[in-house]
Amino acid sequence: MNFNTPLIEGIIEKRYKRFLSDVLVNGEKAVAHVPNTGSMASCWEPHWRCAVSKSTNPDRKLPFTLELTHNGE
Repeated sequence: MNFNTPLIEGIIEKRYKRFLSDVLVNGEKAVAHVPNTGSMASCWEPHWRCAVSKSTNPDRKLPFTLELTHNGE
């Protein structure tokens, strides 16, 4: 997979409203956009590691996008 920006490691806390997730990034809580509108029921659990990208576009409502989740296995 190619990403245009470097990925930042985080910890996913929860996902809600299909497009939003709370993620701990560098110890601080951030809201990240979730581009997948599906349930993703088996793709994340609270406290799983994840990777987010940060946009430099000042017009975006949310600077972070959830890119990957890791189940720890």
